Amino acid sequence: MNRRHFLRVLGTGNIVLAVVIGVTLVLLFLVPSNGLQERSVREFWNFGHIPCFAVISLLISLRWKSSSRGGSLLRSALLVLGITSASLLIELIQSHLGRTFDYGDIEKNLIGCLVGISIRDWFMERGTAPRPTVLHLGLALLVLIEAAPLAGALADEFHASRRFPVLADFETSAELTRWEGSERITLDCDHAQHGKCSGRIRFTTELYSGVGLRYLPRDWRGYKELRFGILNPSDTPATLTCRIHDRRHESTGLQYDDRFNRTVVAQHGWNEFVFPLEQVAQAPMNRTMDMAHIAEFQVFMTKLAQERELCMDFVRLVR
Repeated sequence: MNRRHFLRVLGTGNIVLAVVIGVTLVLLFLVPSNGLQERSVREFWNFGHIPCFAVISLLISLRWKSSSRGGSLLRSALLVLGITSASLLIELIQSHLGRTFDYGDIEKNLIGCLVGISIRDWFMERGTAPRPTVLHLGLALLVLIEAAPLAGALADEFHASRRFPVLADFETSAELTRWEGSERITLDCDHAQHGKCSGRIRFTTELYSGVGLRYLPRDWRGYKELRFGILNPSDTPATLTCRIHDRRHESTGLQYDDRFNRTVVAQHGWNEFVFPLEQVAQAPMNRTMDMAHIAEFQVFMTKLAQERELCMDFVRLVR
């Protein structure tokens, strides 16, 4: 692909560049990434910084190349500096708009910038049949590393869909990433109610300490019960609160009476708990829970005087 053809394919110009930058700013500032429900979508959103800034950097460098003087290395250095400054400014603005300052986003933006510069160099300066260099291979490796969370999320979602109506069986470490508070869960292959392992949960002395199954198949229609096992290794009974809510609950203030809450007591040994899903559906005070869009299942303990550990296993829906 020669220079002229490459420029014609890209259709570079001020309008194209303005549209790309405008769309990028809208996505960055107006679409809340923390509101994305599915893990793969969220990871795709995070990874999207790289191709987005690759396109922006490529278009800027091509326009710059055709309208300014100076060596390619100098222009590349100034572009990297510009993208870094813009990324810092974006993160600072976002931190004042209820978003989190994320150095990881800046890193992805810079990787995208370098990808755009590399594409320009390959096709604009090397002519046909470009050959990769060590720098290009290193950059490709960085892109693959950044893509790993997206690949892992897609793989685990596929596995979860194949295992449904089992929601969590704790047979692989990948399952732990479905849980919020996953730093408190480890695989315990010495105790299992079903299969080879269970999930050992560490409850701390925080006011509310527990875990939430956040990434799960969300359509629970057609099922009658939620069942799961809890192992209490202690002779002291353990009081747990279980909570289930739908997507609508998260957009209406997280009111206590707008979700399903149930307190259970786990005696020594394995305990099997059963929640009829009809009760779950009727739990909100002024409406019926949307069983086609379940958002999260939580298990937590409150006001513990000392840390405790329990095992959970075989979380599933039953017809």
